[in-house]
Amino acid sequence: MSEMVLKSVSAFLTNSNPNKPLVLSFHGPTGVGKNHVAKIIARNIYEKGDQSKHLITFISEHHFPHKDKVDIYSAQLKWLIQENVSRCPRSMFIFDEMDKMNPRLVETIKPFLDYMPHVDGVSYRYAIFIFLSNAGGNVIANMALDFWRDGKDREELQINSKRMETEILYHVFNDKSNQFL
Repeated sequence: MSEMVLKSVSAFLTNSNPNKPLVLSFHGPTGVGKNHVAKIIARNIYEKGDQSKHLITFISEHHFPHKDKVDIYSAQLKWLIQENVSRCPRSMFIFDEMDKMNPRLVETIKPFLDYMPHVDGVSYRYAIFIFLSNAGGNVIANMALDFWRDGKDREELQINSKRMETEILYHVFNDKSNQFL
């Protein structure tokens, strides 16, 4: 996985004219290092690393706890993204616990991720959006355990294998406890 992340981030950062923002989505159970990887990325992009004012982290249940305030959260989220990218086109946004995020907030984020040249007069194509989710974590853990039981080395496990991708997507989209879908 580290090679895939390094390749994606490096290619994006060296592209002087990207078509859209970099969007990364990390899935897995608690404790596998999703937040750690996001912080490593920030430390390698910003002078102040994960303490940079250009890095904004949202934790679903902490920042958006009340379902009856989703309209307020949506307006605030839109404003924060626009403000930060207006000040620093290379802003980074980390959304933790995406599997618990209100679907209407996910809809608020979507326009910033597309191939649109501008949204409300601001270009988001240099921004970075990282989504962290526990969704699919059990599937990943079980597949890794099966791999180990078969006597295969961990390094042989292909994160981008079709089987793993299909099973994770099936689980994520069919798990009724995932609020973001």
